[in-house]
Amino acid sequence: MIDFENVLRCISIKNGEEIWKFSTEKSYIKSQRKLSLIIQNGLVVFMDTFGDVNALDINSGNLLWQTQTINEDIYESAFLLKSSRLIYDNNVIYISNNENKFFAIDSRNGLIKWKQKINSYIEPSVIENLVFTISEQGYFVIIDKTNGNILRSTSILDSVKDKNVYPTGFIVAKDFAYVSLSNGRLIKVNTMDGKAKDIIKIDGDKISRPYILGKNMYILTDDAIIKVE
Repeated sequence: MIDFENVLRCISIKNGEEIWKFSTEKSYIKSQRKLSLIIQNGLVVFMDTFGDVNALDINSGNLLWQTQTINEDIYESAFLLKSSRLIYDNNVIYISNNENKFFAIDSRNGLIKWKQKINSYIEPSVIENLVFTISEQGYFVIIDKTNGNILRSTSILDSVKDKNVYPTGFIVAKDFAYVSLSNGRLIKVNTMDGKAKDIIKIDGDKISRPYILGKNMYILTDDAIIKVE
């Protein structure tokens, strides 16, 4: 578990005792988002409130590597930073933020494999050799995961009249991507051409990213779980 003071603790599930703890520099301003944490191949990898990605040995809690995703050493920048969740695929960690940076980081040593200028704090998706993401401005972006080249970028909000609407999450299915919006709508996007095919009203307010369970899609609102046919 990790708290907003950048302290990561390993707790025994047998007796509740603390096995080890690790802390980075303490932040005097709390982050706007929950901090992301993943466990892969004997590593505990997490992002702290300063935008640093840290990898620890799962048994000892010792720091193995640390990678910066923002350069500013100002406390206010940590408060304004919004980052996506960490996504792991084949020894690579993907993360993006609202500072117009998208990273692919080698999980074995923390080296940056490539970096792109994409403004997004939405969780990306990796399918085979492609990385999918949605920018804060509503562009559906497809990236070559090997070299970071942008293969296609298309706007999916052209038919949305309210310019204050923004994406809140997405999921990629076989032929379509489903993008949740802050106004309670769900956009169905063709993955072949990146064009919006349909807009479905789910709620009157902000909704979560879609979740797939079996062959069904579910979306969370403030007070309900909605099954989408």
